[in-house]
Amino acid sequence: MPCLRPDLLAIARGEQPADLVLRGAQIVNVYSGEIHPGDLAIADGRVVGLGRYDGREVVELPGGYLTPGLLDAHIHFESTLLGPAEFARLACVRGTTGAFIDPHEVANVLGADGVRWVFAAAAGLPVHLWVNVPSCVPASPLDDAGAVLDAEQIAELLADPQALGLAEMMNFPGAAGGWPDVLAKLAAAGGRPIDGHAPGLRGQALDAYLLAGPNSDHECTSTDEALDRLRRGCYVFLRQGSASHDLATLLPVLNAHNARRLCLCCDDLAAEELLTDGHIDRLVRQVVAAGVDPLTAVQMASLNTAERFGVDGEVGSLGAGRRADVVWVEDLADYRPRRVWQRGREVARDGACLVELPTVDDSLLRHTVRLAPRRADSFTARPRPGTVRVIGVEPGSLTAFARSAEAPLDAEGRLTADL
Repeated sequence: MPCLRPDLLAIARGEQPADLVLRGAQIVNVYSGEIHPGDLAIADGRVVGLGRYDGREVVELPGGYLTPGLLDAHIHFESTLLGPAEFARLACVRGTTGAFIDPHEVANVLGADGVRWVFAAAAGLPVHLWVNVPSCVPASPLDDAGAVLDAEQIAELLADPQALGLAEMMNFPGAAGGWPDVLAKLAAAGGRPIDGHAPGLRGQALDAYLLAGPNSDHECTSTDEALDRLRRGCYVFLRQGSASHDLATLLPVLNAHNARRLCLCCDDLAAEELLTDGHIDRLVRQVVAAGVDPLTAVQMASLNTAERFGVDGEVGSLGAGRRADVVWVEDLADYRPRRVWQRGREVARDGACLVELPTVDDSLLRHTVRLAPRRADSFTARPRPGTVRVIGVEPGSLTAFARSAEAPLDAEGRLTADL
């Protein structure tokens, strides 16, 4: 973004010392596609220059590489069973400095008030959480939810400065089919980013869905699906989370011409995996292990995502004027963050979060599960003997399918487990 402050311009010209200079590492330049030497000069939380600079504080790094902070293109923080602050504590040490969140689990229980709570809870963290307003609460008209978000409420939430855009439009039949209530929600976005969700949608139905406004999709499970979207100008998020393992399947679609339209996301991630295996850094390592150039992998985890959501003037690179969200790694081919700065402040080092996290009143979230009295036989099913319809699942995928099977019954006609 343009900077018209004379003091920062003087620092950029080398006439005044920067607040912080990171020296001794190679700079991973996601714009030029180069890895080159140079100091990284930071002032007032932003990058002011690359080259040779003096600073009030100079960090001498023993080689290694400076990369932009990593961005998760789509995640539901609720899947970690952590609040935003604790999620940020674990994610920042993994090099994550930003994530685009869809708090629709909170919204499904607490509606607009829950989303407003997320706005408050997301502020001031070592990971910047861009909040996309849930578009489908409840997720399906068949669901029983604690709340409903209609187009008017969505528009009110989008007016909040903390809101970035509209979260995944899961009602793809309604968007492609032109259902009035769905179109009203899409119209409420008012030109803001609209995240997509269109599993299995192809051909003209996909054309209609994208025409309605969504311009990214994290639900691809095959290279054909991914290519269909890329051909239509849609960003594809390569997803690797706790339940969905699509990254390896989708990577063959990547080539030198389309790599800049591919981003990385987790969607849903268990806290234990975040703690032990990592976050987007893990995905970067997996992409590189599959033979992709490390610089391309870093682009997918930073600049591509920033561009998709229109915030590349703020984050996603180490260019002048961008927030000084920086990761230092020793080995780019084995991407393991050692030190992390957000807005020029060191927030993590060697796996430890260095900053105190803010707290917010969470009383709104408590005592929201209210069950009628249950007995042991409340969990007993007594289907008719013979073939029954069941939901089929595929390990490592969120895809479900219809199946039929013989119902395993005990002597009293109760359904029993067969595993």
